[in-house]
Amino acid sequence: QNQRGWNKDFDDSGMAESANRFEELLNTNEKPFFDEATYESLTAYYLMNSRWDMALLVSDIGLETYPYSLDLLLNKVQLHIACEEFEIALDLLDRATVFSPSDHEVALTRGIVYNLMGDSEQAIEIFRELLLLSDEKDVVYFQLGQTFQSNTEFEKAIHCYRKAIKINPDNESSYFELVTCYDFTNQLEDGITFFQAITEVNPFNYNAWFSLGVCFGNVGLHEKAIEAYEYTKALKEDYGMAWFNLGNAYMNTDRPADAAEAYKKAL
Repeated sequence: QNQRGWNKDFDDSGMAESANRFEELLNTNEKPFFDEATYESLTAYYLMNSRWDMALLVSDIGLETYPYSLDLLLNKVQLHIACEEFEIALDLLDRATVFSPSDHEVALTRGIVYNLMGDSEQAIEIFRELLLLSDEKDVVYFQLGQTFQSNTEFEKAIHCYRKAIKINPDNESSYFELVTCYDFTNQLEDGITFFQAITEVNPFNYNAWFSLGVCFGNVGLHEKAIEAYEYTKALKEDYGMAWFNLGNAYMNTDRPADAAEAYKKAL
């Protein structure tokens, strides 16, 4: 969640150009040399395109030139996480801690790795410490929720996702996971109450409307689901899942023509 470099907003076409230049230099056995920011963005570019070998090569060459680049190191950690090489990821995080001992992103990533390794106790301890220190408490609560959820402690997970949303009403991932937990624990009515309360305070929150629609649909209140999805798409017209779910709700209310129209918009 929110890793530096991993989902960086960069100009994809510009990065494609840099990637071509990088690969040309490799093909002619020339040593590539770019500034630190370009290495970071190039690594992210290859990661986003699932070209793991190239991402690793770029981060390695970049770290040879800029050995103290935390962003490059964290990108490399993300690569090893994606390949489920958790011990290597932890070794790299140890290296990052040496020259950035108080960086919260390093600690957050370490907690994520422990959770993925199944060591929820270590992960929870790290996230709880981070809650006292981090400025992005919603991100920490989200990861704490993920840890509880993977440990099947759904009530604790629900508490964490709700806290994340209250701190940052735009924390999209928390809405999705919260609905999942409400559904799994047969507490969708609580979900309806929670999301309705958000829409009353902020009627422009499309995540809350969408989540409300899912809850309504899952308890069989399809007309109410339609209304919630109508609000969602009015606020975010390109929200494909809202159109798709709206199509399902129309099908559940015997309106196939409206459903077909909604499904087209979902594409």
